[in-house]
Amino acid sequence: MPVFRIFKEAPLSICLIWTACILFVGVWSDATPARNSFNAALHKWGAAIETVRLGSESGGSQLAEMESTIGPTHVWDGEWWRLLVDNFHHVNLLHLLLNGVGMTILGRIIEPRMSHATYFSFIAGAILTVGAISALTGELGIGLSGVLYALVGILFVWRDRDESIAEQFTYPMLIGAGLWLMACQILTYTELMKIGNIAHYTGFIYGWMWGQVYLEKQQKLIFRFLFGVGHLLLIPAFWFAMNPFWMGAWHYHLAFEKGISSRQQLEHLQTACLRDPTLNDAWWRLSVLYEKNNDPRLAMRVAMEGLKHNRGSQKLLDRTVDLWAIDTLRTEEPIGPSFVQQVFGEEAEPWNAKLSQQANQEIQRMSWSPESLVELMGQSGNPNSAISLDSLKPKKRDSQPLFDPESPNSAREGELF
Repeated sequence: MPVFRIFKEAPLSICLIWTACILFVGVWSDATPARNSFNAALHKWGAAIETVRLGSESGGSQLAEMESTIGPTHVWDGEWWRLLVDNFHHVNLLHLLLNGVGMTILGRIIEPRMSHATYFSFIAGAILTVGAISALTGELGIGLSGVLYALVGILFVWRDRDESIAEQFTYPMLIGAGLWLMACQILTYTELMKIGNIAHYTGFIYGWMWGQVYLEKQQKLIFRFLFGVGHLLLIPAFWFAMNPFWMGAWHYHLAFEKGISSRQQLEHLQTACLRDPTLNDAWWRLSVLYEKNNDPRLAMRVAMEGLKHNRGSQKLLDRTVDLWAIDTLRTEEPIGPSFVQQVFGEEAEPWNAKLSQQANQEIQRMSWSPESLVELMGQSGNPNSAISLDSLKPKKRDSQPLFDPESPNSAREGELF
């Protein structure tokens, strides 16, 4: 039987594929509307791509779509093994088939020429390295393609030293692997498809280095020793992957850990906004925290700073307008126009006009007279008539046009994002 012959030639490669198939069936059996979303099922089956929806009203995290991610929060909580499991998950059947066929073809070339221990060490090193580098760069992906490109990397070196390898791993196959690498980069750049290109490059470089060290007969023993010992660097690499202190999203996540003090929460939110100004929910929550600490003007300044960096955020726009309106009602000299000048600089004029206009509308909504209250409740024709319960429901504020983040005059009327 061909299947048994293939397994006999490349047992470990086939086991990797079988593992991926088992996880694929498990994920898709759970990824049903009645049970879990696809990302929730991936997380249940050990993936590291847990997602957090920015802007959720609760302090904790929740699984959501990938467009709303800030990072692998469970990895940050210490579950580093999820970075390894990611190598065996796949998005769809086509993804699994492509990687499975590639692993079968290349595994049958390499595995029979290595001892089981050597091949296992090579695959394990590739999985660990791809997982660590992907996490450190913040470009997590799923699939066996990182390991597959490690096989391409070692064959790239091996085919020049062994004619039998060159006959099996032909030049067109090598060109095809390179073209696919470029195609994945283009698909990601054009946002047609989100692909873990870092995993591909990491796998290829790792395989190339392995080939240079272990296939070169003239290579000195010291270089082989250093390459082997160099794998110990994976230990601090995984520690940094679990503690990426340079990432704003990590500090945002820590701001809502259980048992954290208000001061620590404030510091983490400040750092999150500083490290990654695009985290609009971090700005919003920092503004709320300042208001709770009885500093509404600083809360308005923070919301305005966040709006400057996230001009498409309706939440920060509403927050800024609300605080501007409250400050206008409380003081004779509102600080809003001064903040606009400090924050937006040359863009201050259109922003001031836009924000002040919306703040005045909010003030009118907040400053109801008895007559306007009756009219608002729909009882202007007969003030003495009974008021229905439906009329007491708060009216939803009209949605404001979002600002174009690319336009310096994005606060002007008629320009939509």
